[in-house]
Amino acid sequence: MFFPENTLWQEGEPVYSCSYWRHLFAEDIRDLIQLEHVICLQILSLLAVICEEIVEDCINCGGLYFFEFTSCSAFLLSLLILCVYCTDVYETFGEDKVQRVNFGAMIAIGVLFLLASIVLAATSSGSAVEKAACVFGFLASGAFLAEVATEYFHSRKQNTDGCSENPANTPNATENQPLNKQS
Repeated sequence: MFFPENTLWQEGEPVYSCSYWRHLFAEDIRDLIQLEHVICLQILSLLAVICEEIVEDCINCGGLYFFEFTSCSAFLLSLLILCVYCTDVYETFGEDKVQRVNFGAMIAIGVLFLLASIVLAATSSGSAVEKAACVFGFLASGAFLAEVATEYFHSRKQNTDGCSENPANTPNATENQPLNKQS
C-alpha cells in the first residue's frame, strides 16, 4: 500500500531522493490521510474507554453502561477498519465497497457515540473521570462525524469531476450529420 511495485523511480536512485517520495506521496496521499483519520478515531475511542473503565462509583449506571457499550463498540469497529486499510483486504473487496461500508459505519458510530455522550453527561454524578469520559466521548463523536463529512464531500467531488459535459448522452447537431455527404 505504501510502497507500490510500479513506482517511477529509476533503478539505483536512492529511496531518500525527492522524486521518489514526491511520486509516492502523490499516489497515496489520500490513503495516508484516511489512515491518519482512522488512527485518530482509534486513540479517541480508546481514551473514552479507558476513562469510562476508571469510573468507580455511579449513581445512575444506565448511562455509564450505554456509554461503555458504545465506546467499546466504536473502538473495536474502528480497529477493524484500520485492519482493513492496512491489509490486502482493502484491494480484495475493492475501494468502492470498503468506502461505502466505512461511510455507513462512521455514521452509525458517530451518532451513537454522540447520543451515548449526551446520556452519560445527563446521568453522570459529576466526578472528574466521568467528565473526562464525556469530553473524550464528544471529541470522538465529533471526529467520527467529521470523517463522515470528509468522505461525503470527497465522494461528491469525485462525482462532479467524473461528469461529462453531455450527461444525458444526447447527440448534438454535429453528431447527427453523416460523416460522408453523398450527392
